[in-house]
Amino acid sequence: MATNWRTRHAKYDEPTSSLARRLRVVRRHVAETLAAQQAATPMRLLSLCSGDGRDLLPELARCGRETASTVLVEQDERLVHDARATADRLRLSHGGA
Repeated sequence: MATNWRTRHAKYDEPTSSLARRLRVVRRHVAETLAAQQAATPMRLLSLCSGDGRDLLPELARCGRETASTVLVEQDERLVHDARATADRLRLSHGGA
């Protein structure tokens, strides 16, 4: 039976879940990494198995990194749709295939 990744990702929204705790840690590491880079220095970011982008996209929007070229790779089309919607909501440009 195939995993329903969208259902699994919904557990990130449960504040006491292990996935929510994991997300907080990952976002903190992403924020620290983005902050440590010179703002004028171009960055290339690659996120594999990126799901709906909830770990990376909000941090990119928060830090205002216009110099970050970012590629999110995800197989589940529903999660890709969700990531694009998040990018739109956060006003992050995307060209995605």
